[in-house]
Amino acid sequence: MIQFEHRVEKNVISTLLCACFILILINSFTFNAFAQSKAKSPTVTKTPLKKEHIKVFQEISPDISGIHFLNLTPGPSEMKKQSRLFTIASGGTSVGDINGDGLLDIYLTSFKGYNTLFINKGNLTFEKAPESAGVTDSAGSCFGSTMVDIDGDGDLDIYVTKYNFDTNKLYINDGKGIFIDKAKEFGLQIIANGIQSTFLDYDLDGDLDVLLVNNGIQRAGYKHVGVQPMMMRNNGNNTFSDFSDSCGIDHKGFGLSATSSDINNDGWPDIYIANDFEEKDYLYINKKNGTFERMTKAQLPHTVMFGMGNDIADFNNDGLMDIIAVDMLPETHVRLNTQFDNFTTFNSTFDSSQFIQNTLQLNRGNGRFSDIAQMSGIDATEWSWSVFFADFDLDGNKDIFVANGLKWDVMDKDFNRLGITHDKMEQISKEAMKAASDSAQIKGDIRAMAETFDIGNLIRQVNRTRVPNYLFRNNGDLTFKKVSDEWGMDIPYNTCSSAYADFDNDGDLDMILNTIDSTAVLYKNTMMESGNHHYLQVQCIGNTPNTKGIGAKIIVKTGNTVQTVQLTSTRGFASGIAAIAHFGLGVNVIADELTIIWPGGAQQTLQKIKADQTLILKQADASKVEQKPLDITPLLKEITAKDSGAISLLHKENDFDDFYNERLLPNQLSVNGPSLASADIDGNGLDDIVIGGPQGFPLQIFYQNKEGVFSQAKVQNIFANDSMYEDQSILLFDVENDGDIDMYVASGGNEDAAQNPSLMFDRLYLNDGKGSFTKGILPEMPVSKSCVIGSDFDKDGDIDLFIGGRNIAGNFAKQTRSYLLLNNQGFFTDVTEVLAFPLLNPGHVKSALWSDYDKDGDPDLLVVGDWMKILVLQNNSGVFSDKSLSAGIDTSSGMWNSINGGDIDNDGDIDYIVGNVGTNTRYNEPNEQNPFVLYTADFDDNGSTEYIQGYYENGILYPSRVSNSIIGQMPTLRRKFVNFDDIAPASLSVLVGGDSVLKNALYSKAAHGRSIVLINNGNGKFTWKDLPIISQISPVFGTILEDINEDGNLDIIHAGNFYGPDREMWRFDAGVGQVLLGNGKGEFSPLSVLESGFYVPGEARAALTVPLKDKNEVHLIIASCKNKVQTFQKRLSNGSKIIGIDPKKKINKAIVQFKNGQKRLAEFYMGSGYYSQSSQYVLVNKDVKEITFMNGETIISTLKY
Repeated sequence: MIQFEHRVEKNVISTLLCACFILILINSFTFNAFAQSKAKSPTVTKTPLKKEHIKVFQEISPDISGIHFLNLTPGPSEMKKQSRLFTIASGGTSVGDINGDGLLDIYLTSFKGYNTLFINKGNLTFEKAPESAGVTDSAGSCFGSTMVDIDGDGDLDIYVTKYNFDTNKLYINDGKGIFIDKAKEFGLQIIANGIQSTFLDYDLDGDLDVLLVNNGIQRAGYKHVGVQPMMMRNNGNNTFSDFSDSCGIDHKGFGLSATSSDINNDGWPDIYIANDFEEKDYLYINKKNGTFERMTKAQLPHTVMFGMGNDIADFNNDGLMDIIAVDMLPETHVRLNTQFDNFTTFNSTFDSSQFIQNTLQLNRGNGRFSDIAQMSGIDATEWSWSVFFADFDLDGNKDIFVANGLKWDVMDKDFNRLGITHDKMEQISKEAMKAASDSAQIKGDIRAMAETFDIGNLIRQVNRTRVPNYLFRNNGDLTFKKVSDEWGMDIPYNTCSSAYADFDNDGDLDMILNTIDSTAVLYKNTMMESGNHHYLQVQCIGNTPNTKGIGAKIIVKTGNTVQTVQLTSTRGFASGIAAIAHFGLGVNVIADELTIIWPGGAQQTLQKIKADQTLILKQADASKVEQKPLDITPLLKEITAKDSGAISLLHKENDFDDFYNERLLPNQLSVNGPSLASADIDGNGLDDIVIGGPQGFPLQIFYQNKEGVFSQAKVQNIFANDSMYEDQSILLFDVENDGDIDMYVASGGNEDAAQNPSLMFDRLYLNDGKGSFTKGILPEMPVSKSCVIGSDFDKDGDIDLFIGGRNIAGNFAKQTRSYLLLNNQGFFTDVTEVLAFPLLNPGHVKSALWSDYDKDGDPDLLVVGDWMKILVLQNNSGVFSDKSLSAGIDTSSGMWNSINGGDIDNDGDIDYIVGNVGTNTRYNEPNEQNPFVLYTADFDDNGSTEYIQGYYENGILYPSRVSNSIIGQMPTLRRKFVNFDDIAPASLSVLVGGDSVLKNALYSKAAHGRSIVLINNGNGKFTWKDLPIISQISPVFGTILEDINEDGNLDIIHAGNFYGPDREMWRFDAGVGQVLLGNGKGEFSPLSVLESGFYVPGEARAALTVPLKDKNEVHLIIASCKNKVQTFQKRLSNGSKIIGIDPKKKINKAIVQFKNGQKRLAEFYMGSGYYSQSSQYVLVNKDVKEITFMNGETIISTLKY
């Protein structure tokens, strides 16, 4: 719910905004050139709570709680000149047991009023500490606060960071309720634009150091400059020294929050710092020598643009610390389009590693994170401030709370646009200059005017906005459900800081909010009163000056659930929490095991701990335990290094902006490769590798020798002369049945072929038997291709071809055909129209597979692509007909990237893995009722074609691209929609002129986003199964089906990512490659990167396997766009071996019979997955009894074991 308190007339805004435009404050908000978008519906499918009709949170009236606290935010004129950058929010919150009575107290800070300490009197009632306590600080300008035992005497002190270049305060607790400011004595009397303090023992010497996060400085005019965070080292004698210049935390930014946690599980605290504006967030890893190393680029594919609050916790219970950082992206379509403009990710000055959205960085365990915020459903929470993980419903999974709000809607695009014209600028400049002339030292000095002109009254005429805070329930599967209304937080408070704590000691977590220009809000959690819920809390007593055990890691095991909490006193934004670990236990009354790891490594383990208690653990009871490395033997080993004998090649891609001529293109079409193909080119009995080249680079051949070493061949002139073609898929096969391997290279892309259509013609290279090639003849096919795959579909003994058409270069609107080529003794004829009519307009094909899905002995054809259904073409005596409907997948439209086959469930027929775009996108996950759509037409009748994508929100079909992008392509819309307030709520139909216009446009849809397996039921029908959720975090391109763990069941290896979607989709970069272990029943379990050894973080494309027979190992080779080719080694165990397939014997399948009676069908593909052709072989393990090799229904040979 969003409430607008009032809206002024547009002409008033027009006059006001000219003044705002030349002043400092509004300049700090003109972020639109950097904006990205996310427009998910606030309505989600509801699941029942554990007890119906019970609100998890109940607001407690200040008259009952006694918490009367008003937090007012100052205007620019009330701030010092260098502090006017940040005048839109204020007020900090911290929590702790200040008087040692077992009840958690609250300290609230304010910019303009008095800070207040509220003493907990029990039963959610509080009493203001007397002014004599010494913590009120009437000077104001206070921001974050932290309750921490800084002097190691056992009671909590309070450290307050102050903004406006005021002096930070350190209130030392005398243990009797009196506090004395000793910031100067301790060396912490810092003067800056302070936001928050984070305490940690970064050098593990037993006392607490502190990192101070300071915001930047406003200069006269439009300039603002960042500042360096301050690391203050505890000297061990109640004094601190500035260690900033030598600790390695050396960036200068606009810091808003910092959280400390052991990111890499090495026992040392690391730090994540969120920064506003153009300075990205930073992850600093502790080097264990008193310094930190900046690892943002290496470990985080991207960060937020306007980093506000952040938190670190293990939200998915895998023992690894994950990171959340919040930004300011609106949730709904209308808000999105009134708040943000478009920007181009292809601007050379733009840092594409920063996006406007929340990030939820999933720790992959190997020093790499994957942002899954979009898939998880928490990426868009309006102008957000504080955030933290906590288990509010006591189910053992950490939920998410996001505090957000901004009292003035300064991001409104009409507000920022209407007044900025030359005439208005001149008019308002004269008026403002005259009004400010008395206070300016020099008349006409625009800087002096800007510094003295009070814009507070102008800002107060902008829309007022109130948006409820966000609560997300953890579903336990990497996704969250928005439950703000359902859980009782539907009132729209603009909240700056917040904290959670068990204020009433009943075992669930309550909350306190410090709101903007409003009174503080206390929420009671009702979970312990509403059902069978249990908890465990842990408090720590250290035997060092770190008396509260900050940095201690507590691990609780209950059944199969392992929860990890690391103690800290700072989370979110300007927010401090109590250093108490809280665990929801669900219905369990016993925790099976608890282990605490103290800073420095001492450990203690307890068994069978009763629930519903606060456990006190003492460091004195722990023992030093030798830290042993994880004993994990990965299934695969990367051997990409140059001295390994593996392929050494860095793929390069020339820069090309597909969107320059086709602004609304759904995605780039020039970055499809590289492709991979494997076969014995030189006739030495060993399979070689061919890698396709982008435009301007020839393809490369790597020959394998007897030692299993791959050597790069000298580029033959024939390939060098054809280097201006953009290589797509490559197929290695014997064209003329002369016993050697020839080469077919599909051409495509979207670059120079638009002006020179001959660059879309494919190439056939004929082998002389020794690896030298000459040009063959092919039909002219002026289409940009994707895949080329081969099979003898007419059973005449030679290999026929399917060539997938993806697009027409430079003209995406033109419908694209594919080709069926019949091989007649080495000469190819296009027989598509006669034998495979559906291929004349199948869609934008990206991958295909020849496979006998119906087990009738001849190869059928399965085709996938963008905006396509999974097309199943049944082979009936060489004629192909569409059987998608009878197969049960006629409604399978998606953005499909690849298809591969194997007998996943060991039942004797072929199942399929089909790679899709995934669900980690900025749009709602599509379905048949609410698909993602594409309309293509000349909507503005100007001779150029528009591609307008659309998505559904609350049942309304909206354009997916933001307003400015569409107006840029269709300028006439500005006449119809004068203001952004007019165009923002327009449906796609209204935008283009009505339903009748849409009906005449070319319509495409994608109703499915998930990558899947199709289980063959054996009766011509398929059962659809989603891959595990971890496989949905990025697009799936290259796929391999192999029994990688040698248990007799096929496993899946896949890789992906894509950096070229439309300009508002941002890039897909969460994937790191994935191994899924199959159980032989069509079900898969994901392995971590450490378990699999498979790590592919770039834009992976092709994936193949090639055997090294003499070494009894298989290599998995992955080719990535603009990255190195990677090789992974799989050494076979004793008793396993490789059986190669001789291409001269025309074997196309085998039946593998196991000793347990199971049979697995294996097909040998000439082209599979994405732009890939693997070697043909069979892995035989000790459980294999017999292998029968066949061509169709004809048995070629049988091997028995």
